[in-house]
Amino acid sequence: MTSIEWYNTANVDEQKLGMKKRQLLIGSLFFLTSFFLAQSVVFEAAVPFSVPFWAIIRTKYKEYAKYVLFGGLIGCVFLGLGQVFILALQIIMYECIMRFRYWQLPQSIAVSLAVLLVQIMWQGVMYQGLPPVLVQFYVGCEAALALIMTLFMQVLFVNSHEWFTSHWTYEKLGSGLVVFAAMLTGMQAIVISYFSLPIFLLQLFICFGALVGSVPLATVIGAVLGTLIGVAKLSFTGMLSVATLTGLCAGMGARVGRFGVAIGSILPSVFFLFYDATLPLDSVYFTSIAVGSIVFLTIPNKYSEKVRDKLFPQREEILLARKIG
Repeated sequence: MTSIEWYNTANVDEQKLGMKKRQLLIGSLFFLTSFFLAQSVVFEAAVPFSVPFWAIIRTKYKEYAKYVLFGGLIGCVFLGLGQVFILALQIIMYECIMRFRYWQLPQSIAVSLAVLLVQIMWQGVMYQGLPPVLVQFYVGCEAALALIMTLFMQVLFVNSHEWFTSHWTYEKLGSGLVVFAAMLTGMQAIVISYFSLPIFLLQLFICFGALVGSVPLATVIGAVLGTLIGVAKLSFTGMLSVATLTGLCAGMGARVGRFGVAIGSILPSVFFLFYDATLPLDSVYFTSIAVGSIVFLTIPNKYSEKVRDKLFPQREEILLARKIG
């Protein structure tokens, strides 16, 4: 009897420890996501992507809300104390709007309205009156971007408990790419010697997408990520072309295998290096994509197979039907 009780107690303790590790892992992931979203810059102006993320996590995962709050506030510190106060006020304004009992606004509208009201008041105080037209335009763009990002996050986090149990729809995949691209714009300052984290991750994701879904998936990943990164760097068409062609060539190289993907993903950058001298293709860029390609070659096949099964759950049945037919 004693041994059975000891076994049950040990089993329960192991389950609790595993649950705590899982919560810490998810909390750390949400912290980093909020941290980088808080530093997202588009058209050389900070955008309030942390507010939509707070709204979604606050609604669906209250136990992780503190990680999102601290991550966003700490991320804003690198943009200035003023940005920290703005984010805090926007979150408070959002909570006030959602808790107001006499109206029930959709979450996306509440986020956009909170961003708009706080920015109007803040800019009014800064300019001691009506701000310039250009500032008003930027404020309107921030509110619109906050609304759009909230809609994407709602699609990404709907029924998130099914991430590991059911297939991934193209809507959820597209929303995930948009959120990830917003995070990449917040990583622009992370450059260590000749290594750039956002360029490394961009290369890694394009190569992995080419291995999993060949040309279509790699091209979509390159186009979506390249578009937002190009907008953030004010080099829209250039970076969009580089990223899209990188996905296309990497997908075409998938027929040869991993090395074909890695080599094909580098060729467009070499071409644009001689074709367009205005693009930011320097030693940091090429070192980062080289490291990304090398890391891609070390990824075990089991991970690509799992992702392929989530994206294309019917592929085995289709192949079997073709063989029978």
